This record gives sequence, C-alpha cells and structure tokens, in this order.
Amino acid sequence: MKIILSACLLFVTGLCCGQYPKLIVQFKYKEGTAFSISNPAQYLSQRSLLRRSRQNILVDSTDLPVSQKYLDSVRLSGAVTILSTSKWLNQVLIQTTDQAAIAKINSFAFVRQVQGVGYRATGSQPVPLDKHTIEKETRPLPAILLPRQMGDIISYGNSYNQVHIHEGEFLHNKGYRGQGMQIAVLDGGFNRYKTNTAFDSIRLNNQVLAERDFVAFDNSVNEDDQHGANCLSIMSANWPGKMVGTAPGASYYLLRTENVAGEYPIEEHNWVAGAEFADSSGADMISSSLGYTDFDAPAFNHSYSDFYKKTTMFSQGATYPAKRD
Repeated sequence: MKIILSACLLFVTGLCCGQYPKLIVQFKYKEGTAFSISNPAQYLSQRSLLRRSRQNILVDSTDLPVSQKYLDSVRLSGAVTILSTSKWLNQVLIQTTDQAAIAKINSFAFVRQVQGVGYRATGSQPVPLDKHTIEKETRPLPAILLPRQMGDIISYGNSYNQVHIHEGEFLHNKGYRGQGMQIAVLDGGFNRYKTNTAFDSIRLNNQVLAERDFVAFDNSVNEDDQHGANCLSIMSANWPGKMVGTAPGASYYLLRTENVAGEYPIEEHNWVAGAEFADSSGADMISSSLGYTDFDAPAFNHSYSDFYKKTTMFSQGATYPAKRD
C-alpha cells in the first residue's frame, strides 16, 4: 500500500509540476495589496466605473489586484518568470522548471496550491500557420442565398444571410450600427487583419482600441491564427457589396488568449486574464467562441458536471463578467 501511495504521489507531482513549465500559483488571500475598494480608479478605468455605476454593479474584493507582496515572493523564489495574473481567481501564471523554487513556493503559508497547466517542456512551441490553411480560410464566401431587401441602406453582399438571421438590417436602417460600443474579442489570433480590406474601416477610423497577446506576450495579434479574424469580420467588417458586419460602428479590443498549437488548461487562465482586461478597460461586451473540455493531456479533462459545479478556471472566470454585465 505504501509503495502504491508513493507511486501515485510521484505521478501527481510530475503531472502538476514536473513536466509542465507553465504553472498556476493560487493564493489564499489578498493581504498586503496596495489597493483598496474605496479607490477603484487606481485599477479600473473611468469608463469601467461609469458602466458599473450605470448598471448598479458594486466594486468588491475580487476587483483588487493580486498582492504584489505575494508576487514578489514567488518571483524571488528562484528561476521564476511571472507571466500574467488573475485578480478574480487570485492567482498568477508563472514559468519555471526550477523544482527547488516550486517547493519553496508550495511552502508559503499564503499559497493555496501550485498546479502545472502546460505546455510540455518539449514540443510546446506554437505551430506556424500553414499557407494552404490560410488560403482555404480566406477564400471567397459562397454566393448569397437571400436577396437584399428593398429599402436596406447597406449592401451586405455575402454577409446578408448572417445579418438577416436576427434582422440586423432593421437596426442598421435606423442608424444603429454599434456606435459608442466597445467589444472585446477573445480568440486565437487575428491573422492579417491589418491588411484585409474588410477591416479597412476599423483601422482607418481607429476603432481598434488595443491588441493584447496573453499567449506570447508580444501585444501583436496580426500574425497569429485566423479564427479571431473570422469572428471579428462577422461584427466589424465594412466592405459594402462584399461583406458588412453586424456592428461596423463599434470599437474593438483584440485579445489573443488561445494557443492553437495545443490544448492545455493554461488557456483557461489566459481567457480569464483577457476577460479581466476587457472589464477593467470598460468594454461593454465580450465576444468569444472558445471552450475547454478535453485536453492534450487527458488527466486535465473536465467532466460535464464540472462546469455546473464551477470547478474549472474557465467557468469560474466567466461567472465574474456575467455578474458585472
């Protein structure tokens, strides 16, 4: 029995900390933070505060940034790099293969747990986009099936069916095209959005408010996966006669949280960090077509009931912006 128990402990330790250089350190408290609930302007934008006031949403302890005191202790534990934090989940994403540092971090009284979340120490680099895949994803759309209705101000081209699903043309005809709204799009990348004609308007009119990369941390999303650009086009495209989206007048945050090279729980943390950025910046909406159930390492897989129990980082993190909506 002792031998079996020891073997199990070694397996769990290896799964959580040994073979995965990206780890989550979750804290028990937020003690030592330099911020307070009474002065939220230090960590929330004015637009975010105005939205909360308008919607009667109170600032609470989950809004407080992760304690810098704790972050310093983790960073100084050894060969540790801090990548990003989540104030809602009270945790930090780190990169290290220093086992002594991991053991030291685990010993801190304010640490709840340390868990490996990806990627494997080898073979974890993002896979470059295949040229043929890009061409396939950007080839012309099929011919429209429904005709443009008489009286429509906008010529939607191939996007008419998509807009018409919810009769978006009715609002467009009345001048409601997303003006004044800010939408955060969380995805795997927005490949070539800076040169795609469909996005000319949001570029020329400065409707892209910011780019953030929570995967590579280079704050550039133009060279990454195509999927985010596809989703963005459904909303923001403004190419009359070819493609016009549902909210061409809105402004956008382009946030990369997904690493298409593989599937690991680190992306759940990335998503929450991106959602926090959107909320703190004052975005009105989050658009994201991502979800996490099965992973490259089956030991990380979520059961169907996990989501209802809110035990996953993704479901926990999504609960916070829903409460602040």
